[in-house]
Amino acid sequence: MTENERMKPVRTVISMTAAEFSLLAQLVFLGNYVVNGCRSPKEELGEYNALADMIYRERYAQTTGIRDREAAEENEIADVRDRLYDEVREYLEAFEEDVLREGAFGKAECAAL
Repeated sequence: MTENERMKPVRTVISMTAAEFSLLAQLVFLGNYVVNGCRSPKEELGEYNALADMIYRERYAQTTGIRDREAAEENEIADVRDRLYDEVREYLEAFEEDVLREGAFGKAECAAL
């Protein structure tokens, strides 16, 4: 895929249940954690943060009934992330334990990715 194709705006509509969207939000949180969790704020990959933020704002809108996603303040989105962390904490702990046990990589290796 060329850079122009990658940057071309595409809108995809996916129909899913609230339970399926909840799982999607959890997967996005886990994915962003894996990609950016070992990076300093200056080294984080912004495109992943931006996509995660879009999903978090949608989850905020669904759980509060407020449809204006952009009206949500950062502390409200942080609450969404906190709840997602609580929902997936056992998965993260098992993943981190496995990675540490295997000695897969540390911060220096992550920064090199």
